[in-house]
Amino acid sequence: MKNSFTYLFFLVFVFQSSEGIAQAKTKQEIQINYEFKFLHFTDTLFVKADATTCLTTYKKWRVPPPDLNGAAIYQYTGLERKVALYFHAFQNYNQRTMTYKEPINKGTYIKDSLNLFDWTITKNVKTILDYAAQEAKAHYRGREYTAYFTTELPFKAAPWKFHGLPGVILEVHSEDGEIVIEPYSIVIKKQVEPIINPYLINKKITWEDFKKRHQERLNQNKALFIKMGYPEITSFSMTLIEVIE
Repeated sequence: MKNSFTYLFFLVFVFQSSEGIAQAKTKQEIQINYEFKFLHFTDTLFVKADATTCLTTYKKWRVPPPDLNGAAIYQYTGLERKVALYFHAFQNYNQRTMTYKEPINKGTYIKDSLNLFDWTITKNVKTILDYAAQEAKAHYRGREYTAYFTTELPFKAAPWKFHGLPGVILEVHSEDGEIVIEPYSIVIKKQVEPIINPYLINKKITWEDFKKRHQERLNQNKALFIKMGYPEITSFSMTLIEVIE
C-alpha cells in the first residue's frame, strides 16, 4: 500500500512538472498595428514578432487602374473602390538580416542588413498607448528620423526597417514630415504557428545591386525623355522612403 501511494505521488509530480515545462516553453508573439502616413497616402502596417523573427505586412490601399475603355474597374454608386496591395518585410534576428519586396520595382526582392541605423538615444520620454517610450534619432538614406521605443514589453520589434533599438519601436517620423508611423493597438498572445519568411524561395539581390539596377533604369528613362524632345530633363532621383545616394 505504501509503495502504491509513493508511485501515485511520483506520477502526479511528474505530470505537474511536465505541464509546468510545457507552459514555460509556450511561445508568445506580439502584434502591433500602425497607421502609416506617407506623402498624401494613409496606409496600414501590421507587425508580428516573437523572440527571433519579426514580420511587417504593409497594406497599401490604391484605386485600381482604368480598363481599356477608360472607365474605372470598380464602380459603386459613382465612387471608385480601392483595392488592397500587400508587401512584406521579414527580419531574422539571429542572422541580422531582412528580406523584403521592393514596392517601386515589381518583382525585385532584396536581402538587406538589420544594422542600418546608427541611433542616438536622447533623454526625452513620452507615453504611447500607456507605455513609456524613449526618443532616438538617426539619419538613414536621405532622411532624418525620430523614433520612440519602449522596453516595457518583453519583445524586440519594429515596423519595416526601423530596427536597432532595444525593445519595441512604437513610433517613427521623418523630420521633413513625409513619413509618420504611429501605433493604434498592441496585442500579446500565444503563438499558434511560427513566423515564416514569405520570400523564402524568391531570388534576392543586395541593396547595392538594386541601386545599380535602379540607376540603369533611370538612365534609360532619361535617354527616352531626351529622345522625345525634353533635353532639359538631365537627372532623375528616387525620393520616396529611401533616397539612392
